[in-house]
Amino acid sequence: MFALWRRRRLQIAIIVILLTWACGTGWFTTPLLGLAQNGYLESREPQFRPDTTIVLMGGGTNKTDSGLVPKRDSMARIAVTATLSSAGRPARSAA
Repeated sequence: MFALWRRRRLQIAIIVILLTWACGTGWFTTPLLGLAQNGYLESREPQFRPDTTIVLMGGGTNKTDSGLVPKRDSMARIAVTATLSSAGRPARSAA
């Protein structure tokens, strides 16, 4: 639009700057996010079955001399995934 509408370039630039500011500060995105999450505000406890598999994606690894090591940023996600996994598994009896 900017290239096609030569007479309105200043107005288009101002509108783009205002929309970018409104999205960046949350004035525009907060109501949209509220509409998108309507009815999903309550979180429920997950119900696991014995065959439930929890997959952690996007953690990333670093290559070291000892092999592949999880990135430092992903350690918190790994801990949460392990907690969820152990919460969903039935306790094993020591036989």
